[in-house]
Amino acid sequence: MATRQSPRANNPIAGIIGLAVMLVIIYLLFKVVSGIISIMYFLGPILLIIALVLNYKVVLNYVQWLAQMIKKDTGKGLLYTALSVVGYPFVSAWLFLKAFLKFRLKRNGVKQEKAKEKEFVEYEEITEEEDFLELPDLEKPKQTNRYDDLFE
Repeated sequence: MATRQSPRANNPIAGIIGLAVMLVIIYLLFKVVSGIISIMYFLGPILLIIALVLNYKVVLNYVQWLAQMIKKDTGKGLLYTALSVVGYPFVSAWLFLKAFLKFRLKRNGVKQEKAKEKEFVEYEEITEEEDFLELPDLEKPKQTNRYDDLFE
């Protein structure tokens, strides 16, 4: 009995077309990523300035952390510093996000505390020392079986 093969199975053009489509997709992804990176390089200094305005301690803490890393482990510290300089748009975006979140949390925390100060809860003081819930003692049923004997 002979096996039937698809007419496309031996067609070399189908493989070339698939490879071409894959290369086009990779090229487009590369262009999109490079566009995002170029936009980030433009926005990096602006985001760093906004992070300094929102919460300068975030940027100061990051610089202090880099200095501590250089003192503690010089190789790693210099590597982290070099990566921070080369990837400054991403570092500044991260610092901006961190400063913005701290700013928002601090602002919302103040609003919540003011709301708590204005809000009073009505309550009733109970001064009785008695046990206000008196329940009768329950008696155990006197059933015996071999399973209950295992736990006694």
